[in-house]
Amino acid sequence: MIPNLLLLWLTADRHARGRPLRLRQWPLGLLRRVIVTAAQVMFYLAVARIVYATEATIVYLMSLFTTAFSVPLLGNRVGAMRWLAVLIGFAGVATVMSPGADSFSPVALLPLGAAVGYGLITVMVKLFDDDAPSPLINLYSSIAALVGVVLFCLATGGFSPIRAWTDIAWIGAMGVFGCAW
Repeated sequence: MIPNLLLLWLTADRHARGRPLRLRQWPLGLLRRVIVTAAQVMFYLAVARIVYATEATIVYLMSLFTTAFSVPLLGNRVGAMRWLAVLIGFAGVATVMSPGADSFSPVALLPLGAAVGYGLITVMVKLFDDDAPSPLINLYSSIAALVGVVLFCLATGGFSPIRAWTDIAWIGAMGVFGCAW
C-alpha cells in the first residue's frame, strides 16, 4: 500500500515533474522525527509495564499538551472555555477508561512523556511552510520512528520471534489499518 501511495505522490497530475521528497525545513523535520521516536518508545515501553486503561488515559492528556504548546509555539490564544472543553474531554476519557488510582507509579511517566511528545509533534506540523505537504511530513516521521524503534529493539534485545504465519497476518493487518486510519 505504501509503495502505491509513494508512486501516486511522485506522479501527481498537478506537478509535471512530480512532487519532491525533501523538506526545506529539514532541521525542524529532524527534531520532529526525534520526538516521534522518543514518544513511540515511551508508549510501547509503557504497554508492557502498566495496565492498559491507565496508559491509555494518560496518553489522552495529549490534547491538553497540544493546547498548551499551541500558546508559546504558535501564538494561539486559548480562552477559559477552550481550556474547560479540553479538561471536560479528558475527564470523560478518564471516566470511561476508569484507571485505578493504585496503578499510578513512576512507570506512569512513560505514557505521560509519550503524551507530551505527541502533543508537541501535533503543534509542530503548523510550523512547517504551507507548501510542505502533511503526507510528506508524516512519511519522514514514520520512517524515523521505524529506524529509531528498530535500533532500540536491537540494542535492548526487544524482538520476539514470529512463531506462526497468523502472527505475520495480524502484524500486516495492523500496518494496513494503521496506515489507512
